[in-house]
Amino acid sequence: MLRSLKRAECIKFLCYGTSSFAILFLCGQSTFMTKGVKMQNFSCSPVVKSSIYVIIRSRVERTQYHGYNKVEKCNQSFYEDVREQGETNHTLRAEKYADAMFKKYGTGMLNFQFPDSAFYSIDFGYVTFPAEFSCSESSNISTIFLSLMVTVDSFRVELLNTFINYYIGLGIKPRNILLTVQVLRSSEVDRIIKIIDLIVSKGVYYDIFIGKWSSEALMFHQAHKLLHCTKAKDWNIVADSDEFHGYPTNDLRTFLRHLDSENINVVNGLFLDRVSSDGSLKALRSTSSIFAQFELGCRIHKTFRLGTPKKVMAFKGNLRINRGHHRLALCWFWNRRNYLDISPWSDCPPNEVTKINPYPDRLDVHHFKWM
Repeated sequence: MLRSLKRAECIKFLCYGTSSFAILFLCGQSTFMTKGVKMQNFSCSPVVKSSIYVIIRSRVERTQYHGYNKVEKCNQSFYEDVREQGETNHTLRAEKYADAMFKKYGTGMLNFQFPDSAFYSIDFGYVTFPAEFSCSESSNISTIFLSLMVTVDSFRVELLNTFINYYIGLGIKPRNILLTVQVLRSSEVDRIIKIIDLIVSKGVYYDIFIGKWSSEALMFHQAHKLLHCTKAKDWNIVADSDEFHGYPTNDLRTFLRHLDSENINVVNGLFLDRVSSDGSLKALRSTSSIFAQFELGCRIHKTFRLGTPKKVMAFKGNLRINRGHHRLALCWFWNRRNYLDISPWSDCPPNEVTKINPYPDRLDVHHFKWM
């Protein structure tokens, strides 16, 4: 029968190459000390509980995928892309290009923000890819993609079913909805299962982000998806789960084909906050239209200055948007953050100056926050 070993005997096992598993079994300790020298800690703390991991584990087995590197943590496999956030990147050519574009377009459509505290404190976390199919299409024609992130522990999850149905109704194929589910180590298993079951039943592509939510983290991971799932000729829509875009026609494909014929490459919108007829906060019911339940449209964000009411509603695949989806973010934005490799640009300025040709009208972004 195996006996428990004293600390000195454990050190002998270490020196003679016995496996760490055997040492743990025999010594019953995770940390060893001898003559004031601290030995290796053999304890292993998994990234998520096993009950969560079996639900969210990846179906891909590549060493690199969508710009992430595969890592093993306590017999759990994840993908990560961790960056050094110690300093920003300011190159003379990129900043001169930003100045020229500022003089031409101003700040109404383009973002010139420098990295801030959110950049320095981002939790890159881990990513898994549990979906049963790839996110990309091999089509030679322009495809419409919708990208969003939902947080398992957020109230917006209740909107998810209505949200997905709405955009499918506009003409976006379920497999072209690129959905990231943000999970915490403390998230409830039942809640994760409920959300993933809904996503799978709709035929929507999804991946998992394990980490702390922030607008910087959302933008970082969405950038990976857009780079690896979409093409320059495609149309990209990015929306939060409480944002229902209102386009001139319910046939989004026809509308965007018309924009292609006019060489328009971006559509901008403005929050139209939806509230109930008596102004009370009500729970969403599945028995009637969300628009009927919150029938009044108000410019609450704009009137009371609750935040930037502008939203980018659609943009071509050779463009990108900033955190919060309020303005276009061109190459200098990504260059300053050392994120150029996850953008459409390999250099800044690019070989060809990026042309911005917006749709002339700002459309409504129906905002179902007040419930």
